[in-house]
Amino acid sequence: MDSTVFFRPITQYENLGDLVINQELLKALPVNSSVVIEAKGVPTWFVEALIKDIKIEQVLTEKKPFYKRVIKSIFSRKQTYFLDVPGHVFYEIADRSGWFRFIKMRLFSLLGIRYVRLGVSLGPYGDSALALEVQKSRAYFYTGVREKYSHQYLKSVGINKFEYFPDFGLCLDYSSGDKTEKCGVGFSFRSGVVSSNANNAENTLAICDALNTIKQSYQLTPIVQVNLDDDYMSLLANEIELDTASITFFDHDADKIFSAYENVKFVISNRLHVLIFALSRGAMVIPYIDRSRHTKVTGVFEDIGLGDVIYDIANPTDINEHLQLVESIFSGLCVESIFKDKKQKITKILSESVFKTD
Repeated sequence: MDSTVFFRPITQYENLGDLVINQELLKALPVNSSVVIEAKGVPTWFVEALIKDIKIEQVLTEKKPFYKRVIKSIFSRKQTYFLDVPGHVFYEIADRSGWFRFIKMRLFSLLGIRYVRLGVSLGPYGDSALALEVQKSRAYFYTGVREKYSHQYLKSVGINKFEYFPDFGLCLDYSSGDKTEKCGVGFSFRSGVVSSNANNAENTLAICDALNTIKQSYQLTPIVQVNLDDDYMSLLANEIELDTASITFFDHDADKIFSAYENVKFVISNRLHVLIFALSRGAMVIPYIDRSRHTKVTGVFEDIGLGDVIYDIANPTDINEHLQLVESIFSGLCVESIFKDKKQKITKILSESVFKTD
């Protein structure tokens, strides 16, 4: 059966990671899908970048025509889907608007609309948020969760309706430049697991110590893939007395960021999609995280067989020795096969479980 997919890309617009994983989601949809984008309040540049080279039926920027198109789809012979953005969902308090959206969700579900979320990490939730999320979990037609730590958490709180689904960043085509003469190290950090306040950042001293050690042997390149990180990256650069200009996403140039990854030997970061994008461009990557707390990164890297490249801040070792370990791991690894295998897995799940023919 042909399908109509409604998608509202409400996300962090100045984050290249969110742009790319939403692009890859749209690219992965079945060819017989009619895709309608509800873009009220979404920056024009983001919408244009999101749908570039992707077949889209309509982009609607007002609610009234959007809901008219939804009603038309409900009464057609096409199966109708509402698709969530991928990413990490966690919060403490469910307010009235959250419950209202759930009621609307239930009503649309009764009319035959299938709610789907793919490539997500879920939790932890506060008590009121959990009460809402338990109800919402029953209303989703399909929930695809990308890593085992979310799986474990969801089961522990009584949410069992979900399946495994890889991160959409792993749909990227693999492309590696000539690494034989590359000797630089790119770095990109957010200020913490959940914090965006540069002045109250976690692990700054440990990060600076590592970067100062690395700087003795490698040229460092600061890369700001998420514009929100710029203050913290500037703080780090000042602390380690680095005067190299940052490569940023401020002008919304994705190619510049990906080229930066292709031109360094290593990339060290605590951001998941910095690491995945760098991996897709042939860099050897080091997740520099608290392994037990930063479970989103830990889970995805364990899932793709790269748990050993993680540098655990909570159990520090010599950073130079860790770089040597990472290099030895990558020397016997076909990274391209990781991306091919996960993309095939995503295609299979979408065709057999999400957009299946009844």
